[in-house]
Amino acid sequence: MQSELQTFIEIQNAIFELKEETVDSVKNQILSTFLIHSSFGIKRLVDIIYSAYKFRPRQFKSFADLCYALSLSSSSSNYLSEIKLKILKHCDPSFIYDCYCSRVFKYNEIQPQIRSFVFRSDLSFLWFAPELEINDPALLEKQLSVLSSPLLQKYRYNNWNLLKTIRSLGYDPSTIEGIISTDNIDALKSLSSDPLFDPNQIIPTNTFSRSAIPLGNISAISYAAYCSSP
Repeated sequence: MQSELQTFIEIQNAIFELKEETVDSVKNQILSTFLIHSSFGIKRLVDIIYSAYKFRPRQFKSFADLCYALSLSSSSSNYLSEIKLKILKHCDPSFIYDCYCSRVFKYNEIQPQIRSFVFRSDLSFLWFAPELEINDPALLEKQLSVLSSPLLQKYRYNNWNLLKTIRSLGYDPSTIEGIISTDNIDALKSLSSDPLFDPNQIIPTNTFSRSAIPLGNISAISYAAYCSSP
């Protein structure tokens, strides 16, 4: 039991410190552990990866790439074939999208899940809006006509160019969240010179945020402190 606990802690630390250049070594470390030899172990592994992803969103590609590397290591001697199911069952649209981009999933494998996002109230289907337009155009048109939002039309303009930018970054670079996230000094100076600017203003919610930080309930100054951390 002590050995398993120590192994679990070591894997957790390795995943939380993951970088693009350590994906392969961390994958090999995971493959040598008990976690890959049971369904429960795969669930715990996905939970760790997903938690690290939410707390270190700047490394989103590394976490998705790790899942892809692990999926390639699936065999009859382990339970890694279940990693896709665990991601679909326990992770949010942002991580599913990033795993799709990292080739963990083919579109047809997540199509039912994407369709279910369309009927949620949180606009999470927007993570896959360009893909829906290609693969499920009638469903997308129906949802867009119901919502009838100028913002959605703005996202859709020019082949979803703005949405693709925001989706890639996790924020709109023109908003206060984007200005703080990119450490845009000139834009920050311009904002702070406005007498109406309030550093305690609440950062609006953002469908495309990958972060565990609850936007819509955090001030600009607190968000700036969060963004300054590694």
